[in-house]
Amino acid sequence: MDIVVDEWLPDYLRSREEVGIVIEVLKKIFEVCDSIAVMEGSPFMRKIYRVLKESEHWNDPAQILTVRYFIGRFLTNSEKMRRYRGISTNDLPKEVLEAIQDQKDLYLVATLLHSLAQDRGGIILTTDAKLKKGSTGDISRYIVLLKEFLKKYPFKEV
Repeated sequence: MDIVVDEWLPDYLRSREEVGIVIEVLKKIFEVCDSIAVMEGSPFMRKIYRVLKESEHWNDPAQILTVRYFIGRFLTNSEKMRRYRGISTNDLPKEVLEAIQDQKDLYLVATLLHSLAQDRGGIILTTDAKLKKGSTGDISRYIVLLKEFLKKYPFKEV
């Protein structure tokens, strides 16, 4: 299954208080043999690269180890981090465009739909309650809040 992660992950990497959640999520995904799916050039990837550059100056051991884990197990591992190119939000069907309130989140949906089209299965993992509550139709069942993910992952069925 592909797990499409939004910008909470790089934000949590920056936070000494929340970095433990990142390592917990990454280890679960790695152990279950699922993958993180990203759209190259997306807001998520731009933020990740900024955080990696910033991390060169960090001195908190937990943050440093978590960044190294992310780089070693995901960023440099094409089986664990699927980088999709050539995906466009312009090609999304009208019903999908209408199902998502905030247009900035369309890249997440486009990435998810690309994974689903490849029969990989998938979810969007987010901390954005507005995204979850504001989505309608079939898309809403694929949006999972981080708290729910931590309690219920691995899922029996998505």
